Amino acid sequence: MSLWVRVLVYIFVGTFTSLALVLAIRGEGKAAGGALVIAALISPALLEAWRPGKYLLRKPDDGSPDTLLNRMRQFRTDHPGIDGTLILALLTILGIAILAGSLFRLLRSLGWL
Repeated sequence: MSLWVRVLVYIFVGTFTSLALVLAIRGEGKAAGGALVIAALISPALLEAWRPGKYLLRKPDDGSPDTLLNRMRQFRTDHPGIDGTLILALLTILGIAILAGSLFRLLRSLGWL
């Protein structure tokens, strides 16, 4: 990742995080939440900008099928310390939130909620 892309990622995340903070202070909770969602979705790119190439979801070494869960297991094998645990937990929570939001929108569009 080139330097200018890293700088753009830092600026993008910093801008939306600052915007969320300012909006939260002003009492506009929904707008602050929207800005924070954008910052949260780009946060994995922030990790890649901070330590390029270190925290990747690599294909498993043992020849198992190339799925997201197997890549996450390989990530846990590659990073057994506290940093790997925290990053994997953050990625898992982000993925669950995206799936839950998608399911909610689907059920709402079908009229079940």
